[in-house]
Amino acid sequence: MTLNGIITCLLGCRAGTRPLSQNGNGSNYHRCEKCGLAFVSRPPASPALERLYLKDISSPTSYYAKTVEADRITFVKRLRLLAQFQPERCLLLDIGCSTGTLMNVAASMGWEVEGVEPNPHAAYIARQQGFIVHEGFFSSVLDRHLKGKYQCVVMSDVIEHVPNPRDALIKARQLLAPNGFLLLSTPNLESFWCKRFQLKPMEHLFLFNSKNLSLLLSGEAFEICHLEKTSRRRALGQLTHSTTEVGRESLTLIRYLSRLRLDGALAWMMEHFFKDELVVIARKTRRL
Repeated sequence: MTLNGIITCLLGCRAGTRPLSQNGNGSNYHRCEKCGLAFVSRPPASPALERLYLKDISSPTSYYAKTVEADRITFVKRLRLLAQFQPERCLLLDIGCSTGTLMNVAASMGWEVEGVEPNPHAAYIARQQGFIVHEGFFSSVLDRHLKGKYQCVVMSDVIEHVPNPRDALIKARQLLAPNGFLLLSTPNLESFWCKRFQLKPMEHLFLFNSKNLSLLLSGEAFEICHLEKTSRRRALGQLTHSTTEVGRESLTLIRYLSRLRLDGALAWMMEHFFKDELVVIARKTRRL
């Protein structure tokens, strides 16, 4: 973040920052020398960022329509984890619901579900499956009509995209009923693979490690019930539809393994060993 021309940390650390790296996309990020939070120091203005989602450029619908089966595997695992802390199937809100895959999984597990999605095309696809989808970004309309309504809020790979993660958590907290739970996932900057594939300065405005994510959540009156370094199942054959820059060599390897029918084994290995994501279950607490 930049304040009066000075690069500062979202968490208010009284420390300097330095470039995440000297070349490539890493040069677009600064990293706090105290807490390790990485952030795009001069992000595009909010209207420009919002257009990327409204025009289906960032998080494109074509990609998520092709990764449904892999995403279902990930979401079943994470919703089962959530159920360990919230066994009663209550009303759940999926923020950034895209085409509705997580909502489908949650509904099949007995949850009542609604979604929030800014991409009109993705929201339309989710609605066609019978779900209530509140189209738009976090807004005052959502705050007024949905405040305190949900027992669970899901932010799956969302917080790294927003211009101010603290504001996003404040809004998520307002949406939650007393003692409600937040399920949050985001890239794990402690992982080599995150630094290799998740440096996308037009999309991933912030990159967290377990320490600074915990500090951010605690600062907004969330009690962390569970935090793990993990990964997700990936549909490797669909990476050409993703905004992830995997490189020509990686795509050649994936195509070769696909011909040998070994891409499934590679996806399983990545899911269990990459540890390139953080998953958190946090409970809304009373402010002191």
